[in-house]
Amino acid sequence: LVMHADDDGFISSPRSVLYAVRCDEEDLAVLAEAKLIYIFSSGVIVIRHWNAQNKVRKALYCPTVCEEERDLLTVLPNGLYTFTD
Repeated sequence: LVMHADDDGFISSPRSVLYAVRCDEEDLAVLAEAKLIYIFSSGVIVIRHWNAQNKVRKALYCPTVCEEERDLLTVLPNGLYTFTD
């Protein structure tokens, strides 16, 4: 999932990743239950620890196209995504 995420940690087509690595929806559910990813109703996935683990230089940064999902989240001081209250 990390290899297919955009510069903000969003994956707009996770099913293609699942197919490529021979996993299924149940595997995503395990990751979501462990709160490592968030799965949105649109099918988009975000890697919760993305900002804590990855840095993209400003000159190379390209914002996510998943704006609706990004607007539902805030970044905690430790770099983790969480849902906005």
